[in-house]
Amino acid sequence: LPCLPAAIHQGIAASRLNSSMPGHSVALLVQTELCQGTTLQSWLDMRSPPEQVSKETEDTSEAAVEPDAYCASLSLELGFAEKLAKACREFHKAGLVHRDLRAHGLLVVETGRATVLKVDSFDLECAESDSQHQEAVARDMLASALIILELLLPSSWSDDAREAAVLALEQHGECPAFIEDCMPGHAALLRRMASPLEMRPAAAEVHAELKRLRPRA
Repeated sequence: LPCLPAAIHQGIAASRLNSSMPGHSVALLVQTELCQGTTLQSWLDMRSPPEQVSKETEDTSEAAVEPDAYCASLSLELGFAEKLAKACREFHKAGLVHRDLRAHGLLVVETGRATVLKVDSFDLECAESDSQHQEAVARDMLASALIILELLLPSSWSDDAREAAVLALEQHGECPAFIEDCMPGHAALLRRMASPLEMRPAAAEVHAELKRLRPRA
């Protein structure tokens, strides 16, 4: 059981050494949390367009915006992006990979004090070898990039425009010109996360960079 925390491994080893002695057995406990919320995809679909951000243009899919105002309007979305990167950092550090990160599989939960993003653990698993683990980690990073891009795109964009933007990042490593213009730091990070497997940043680096790029109040 290579993915179990070190403390559990130590307990199992102690149990084997003392198997003939009563009171030295080890039990594995799994703590779960019942979350009632909506999927991130549904939350994205229900978002209202930010007020007083877009200027009227003939092309509504590429509406001109004030970069500072647009970034300020995404405080919750940027918080979700940080939460996702932090979750990846923690389970990658524990030797686990997710393999199925997508907006349909994440939950947005109202706690009464805040709106938070929850990453499910049903698809966490161990890779069979170090090379497979590194490849799976890199795939988690690409999946995270696609989710973060969806968080950053204007809610006023059509489903077709959003789908095309996500596909361009996934297949060609390209960010929409809109994001390049308004959020160049985030665009550069997303392009790195969608680069060839061996060049993608680790989750810890992504989390640190998202925190650095966070708009200052």
